[in-house]
Amino acid sequence: MRIGSLFILLFSGLLAFGQHKQVCFSFDDLPVVSYGITDTVFQEKLVNNLVKSLNNNKIQAIGFVNESNLYDNEGVNQFQVKLLKIWVNSGLDLGNHTFSHPDYNTVSFKDYSEDILKGETISRKILNDRGKSIKYFRHPFLHVGNSKVKADSLSDFLLKKGYHVAPVLQKCLFMIIIL
Repeated sequence: MRIGSLFILLFSGLLAFGQHKQVCFSFDDLPVVSYGITDTVFQEKLVNNLVKSLNNNKIQAIGFVNESNLYDNEGVNQFQVKLLKIWVNSGLDLGNHTFSHPDYNTVSFKDYSEDILKGETISRKILNDRGKSIKYFRHPFLHVGNSKVKADSLSDFLLKKGYHVAPVLQKCLFMIIIL
């Protein structure tokens, strides 16, 4: 009887002092990954359905943007920018996934850091217009550098720029959101 009481006391203590955990879904390569489907009606429907599903299920999410996807041969593609605005206007967040999605293991720190700064231009403005700031970064390919010096240089750079690196679970369960 005493052992059972001790177990219940110990278990309830663990629950009372356990950490509060949060989960945030993230989506890489925004404004939309459409596997070559350039039909704007399809792309807008895809984004609207995803946003609706996330909001209906009260799921926090960050969309990591490759800003090179916001440009076409004539400059800034306002339709692609509109897709990001739909995302932010629905209460979801944006993060920086660099401008052109380079692999940090194969480019210099200088080139990579410049690509990071170039990759926050439009996203920062969209967030600022909604009273938010850009604060999350995700490494393309999850590569943080192929040497300690390179990794530390990038980590220091991101910290100085006010970025939080968004973690990724290497082992996770997959969830299907029906659109």
